Amino acid sequence: MIFNNGKSYYEGQFNEGKATGKGVRMCEYDVYEGEFEDGLLNGPGSELLKNGGTYKGNYKNDKKDGYGMFTWSNGCTYKGMYKDGNLHGHGVFMTNIPKN
Repeated sequence: MIFNNGKSYYEGQFNEGKATGKGVRMCEYDVYEGEFEDGLLNGPGSELLKNGGTYKGNYKNDKKDGYGMFTWSNGCTYKGMYKDGNLHGHGVFMTNIPKN
């Protein structure tokens, strides 16, 4: 099923009028592909941001939660844990700055 309100576009599964199951959401600032529950990002998914950053990992109630990997547009990456959308617990940050 497809939903388009002029600001965002969703193609995927619905349950009682809400995105539930696998789907793709596109809006002015990102593209998300993954799992939804009751209209929220829930479960594994990946996101491509307008600024060139990417995230692949787990979501809970529309926020990054659990293990994930974020890559900034400059090539720096973070692999580790998130909670409520924030870096949380163990993780590794890697830069792409060359050593002299």
